[in-house]
Amino acid sequence: MVLVDLTINSAHIGVMHPDLILNERTWIISDTHFGHTNIIKYCGRPFNHNEIMLDAWEDLVQPADYVLHLGDVTMWHRTHRTWAATVKELPGKKFLIRGNHDDQWTDKQWMTRAGFRVTDPFVWNRIYFSHTPSIPSGMWDVNIHGHAHNHKPYRKYEMMLGTYYNVSIEGMDYKPVRLGTILDELGLDNTPQDMIQSGIA
Repeated sequence: MVLVDLTINSAHIGVMHPDLILNERTWIISDTHFGHTNIIKYCGRPFNHNEIMLDAWEDLVQPADYVLHLGDVTMWHRTHRTWAATVKELPGKKFLIRGNHDDQWTDKQWMTRAGFRVTDPFVWNRIYFSHTPSIPSGMWDVNIHGHAHNHKPYRKYEMMLGTYYNVSIEGMDYKPVRLGTILDELGLDNTPQDMIQSGIA
């Protein structure tokens, strides 16, 4: 079984969900793969990775916080409905850019049951948010993505004349990360006023 396809794809750029608010306090997370037992072997995760991720989410995220999940919430069809009910109870206003494993279910309503509002991959403030890393298109300066799992580098890296930030959860200590933290590491201004003045936020 091939778990991770590291192919860099051409960007599909859609429109950000109108109810999603991005600022330095927004939480970003990707590739939780809740319920995926074999990922312990494939990616060297701890055996209790589900509990670690759930506990971190509950400890960090407040009910009024915005959470953007960059894809692959859960994995196996035998458990995804159960995990949808569990994820629905997690705090935060949850939005999802669908990953390659999120569209494989015959039950297409599970994302709603999990409490997610689905958004297309989108560009915000010259930053492209997507599940898979994408080929530079001139429409963005930085691509924040998941999908790569434990294929390093995590966080900021340069490739193909583009700047990328890999938030696959194995490299994030199994926790969501504030967008402000990411912007700081990228050397970008994360002040809300600058975002408002840009006309993007």
